[in-house]
Amino acid sequence: MLRVLYNILLALFILTLGISFFIIGIIASFSNNLPSIDDLGKYRPLQTTVIYSSDGRVIGMLYRQNRRWVPLAEIPKHVRLALIASEDSRFYEHHGVDFIAVLRALVANLQHKKVVQGGSTITQQLARQLFLTSEVSIERKIKEAILALQIERQYSKDEILEMYLNLVYFGEGAYGIEAAAETYFGKHAKDLTLPEGAMLIGLLPAPSEYNPFVNYKMAKERQEYVLRRMYELGFITKGEYESAIQAKLKFAKRKMEFHTYKYPYFTLYVVHELLQRFNVDTLMRAGVEVHTTLDIPLQTKAQSIVQKVIDENLRWSNAHQSALVVIENGTGRIRTIIGGYKFSQSDQFNRAWQALRQPGSAFKIFVYTAAVLEGYRPDTPVKDEKIEIKLPNGQIYSPRNWDNKYMGEITLQDALRLSRNTVAVRLAMEIGLDKIITLAKAMGITTELKPYPSLALGSSEVKVIDMAKAISVIANDGVYIQPTTIDKIVDQNGQPIYISVPERREVIPQEAANIMKQMLFEVVRNGTGRSVYTPGLRFGGKTGTTNDYRDAWFVGFSPHYSCAVWVGNDDYTPMYKVYGSTLPAEIWREVMTYAERRSLKGHGGKGSDSGR
Repeated sequence: MLRVLYNILLALFILTLGISFFIIGIIASFSNNLPSIDDLGKYRPLQTTVIYSSDGRVIGMLYRQNRRWVPLAEIPKHVRLALIASEDSRFYEHHGVDFIAVLRALVANLQHKKVVQGGSTITQQLARQLFLTSEVSIERKIKEAILALQIERQYSKDEILEMYLNLVYFGEGAYGIEAAAETYFGKHAKDLTLPEGAMLIGLLPAPSEYNPFVNYKMAKERQEYVLRRMYELGFITKGEYESAIQAKLKFAKRKMEFHTYKYPYFTLYVVHELLQRFNVDTLMRAGVEVHTTLDIPLQTKAQSIVQKVIDENLRWSNAHQSALVVIENGTGRIRTIIGGYKFSQSDQFNRAWQALRQPGSAFKIFVYTAAVLEGYRPDTPVKDEKIEIKLPNGQIYSPRNWDNKYMGEITLQDALRLSRNTVAVRLAMEIGLDKIITLAKAMGITTELKPYPSLALGSSEVKVIDMAKAISVIANDGVYIQPTTIDKIVDQNGQPIYISVPERREVIPQEAANIMKQMLFEVVRNGTGRSVYTPGLRFGGKTGTTNDYRDAWFVGFSPHYSCAVWVGNDDYTPMYKVYGSTLPAEIWREVMTYAERRSLKGHGGKGSDSGR
């Protein structure tokens, strides 16, 4: 009898030993293929890149995962307790795997013949988030458990909670508790109330299903479940529980596609510039800070001026859209980009750099600059007479002046001041269209310029931002300064990883630039641009109007800024006799007067009267 008992015990021992070795073998096998958690404490997931204005205000965010990491100390205790109550009530008692919870879940699932409970701890969920997929399999559960045990051996419970709350997805593109607090309640995580925190934690099992923006009833039920668990576990009092249940939640306005961009006409160009210079993967995951050149007061004022001028003149003008760019002379810093009447009404189309429009007579800036480079001077005689040019197809091109008159022999200065078309075309043909195209490209034009005689009158399409670049060359004494919207980029530790050093190159000699300045000052004093004249300020520039009134421009400069303004319609519908000297000049004058006077005040100087 004893021998039989001995044999049974021996068999049980061998079986137990075999099972143990088998389990150990499985664990060892899976452990060999698991990632290392040694650097988990230093781990930072994909984070949000934040874009700032020149005065340090947030104007946009870039992310694949909208996340800003916050330390546990900035996450309210009631939020942490809400997580523990709903996801892992024995969090502080187990060592990564809660075997009691596993057994409880197994029994419940067998009783219901389907999965109704999960046994994964917060640590296991963290392991899955960091290292594994969401595949449902025994292999994944084993790996998850092994990693959880390893994590618990190396990191404290608070460190695990911090990582978890900064990693998990809360829906609506928000990763981590800070992004979730901002997305749903428009506040920082540290300011979340008990009912708000419970609502967010309630989202975790199924963020899309429990999204309060989509299904408030289900979201509320989940919040009540979290609060009830907190009360049952003694984390909150009955009074706190009842008060939180009854609390009315004030949600942030649901965000749309471009919700992360303030001043979107400017900010989206910043994104465009970033993507031209940097790897998109770096931008979308690095969590860097991008400091831009945006002047918020000027941007705001310019947008309001555009809307006011369009609104006040719409009935007679049939002009529905406008765009402008303001560049700071001497630095190339783009201070303002207005891409349309109103961003929300324009399908996010930015006319300042995406639209191609004919500049009309504003293109004469290049023709006359080329003439000066060829030796012409303001008092050089030129002929304002009828001109006929035979084109390669045999047709005759014969431009007319806006008043259908000819003035005979006049000076170069007067030809520009009065915007005589025949003179511009004659000059272009004498100098050579190729030379003018080369000069325009050097001054900042990036679009195709076709070598037709009508080029001198602006028949080839250009961009508003390019015209602003080009006129700034004259303002900068002939030096091209590569315009930029980015001052610097710093990493998460505040260390610069990029500092803007704009390219500078001389495009035209200083003497030639000064001659063009004086001629363009005269256009404003006594020429087609006199509607821009403002006592006490020194403005120079050029009007532009196409024959069919589809495009109207004013392009010019002051001592501190260069600016190009366009007015027209997206569908190319003609306006009602809108000239460059009317709506574009009005917008330009108001924007540049505001900008220049602010600069003069900041510099402590006084304006100089340009005379008349």
